This record gives sequence, structure tokens and C-alpha cells, in this order.
Amino acid sequence: MSHTRFIYRETTPADQQFLAEMLIEATQASGHLLTLDDLPSTAESYRYVADWGKPSDLGVIAHDQHGIPVGAAWARLFDRSAHRRSSTTTPRS
Repeated sequence: MSHTRFIYRETTPADQQFLAEMLIEATQASGHLLTLDDLPSTAESYRYVADWGKPSDLGVIAHDQHGIPVGAAWARLFDRSAHRRSSTTTPRS
């Protein structure tokens, strides 16, 4: 059995489209039918890849032996005030 060797590299702003494609794959795995065309108008999902390449963005892209991107992992640090949600069940400090 042969093993595929992967090459990993840090993400750049040019990877936003591929990250969006990977996000679409993840949403479909959870049963949502989101498309690339829908993504920019879906703020709760698009915020994970919008304007990729901010100083606090961190990610890696995996390429196969032919240089084709096959996967990604990324994280983004959000501004607390922009994403604060209020809830009747969440205590406020």
C-alpha cells in the first residue's frame, strides 16, 4: 500500500478562496446546503474566511505530491465586542 505524502505551508491572503471551499465542505458534512455563492451573504459562516490574512489569522494548507491543495486547518481570533451575543441562559460578568 502506498502512502500519500503531504506538504504543509502557512496560509496567505491568496488562500481565501480555498479556505471558503473547505468551509463549504464542512457545512455540507453537517447537513447544511451552503454554496460558495451563498457564503458572503451568510455572515455567521463567512466571518471565518472573510478578508483572510489579518494579523491574528493562522492557518495551514496541505498539498499532495502534485502540489494540489487537499485540505486546510485555520483559526481566527475575533474581536469580542463584534461577536458578543446576549442570552437569557448565559450569565453576564
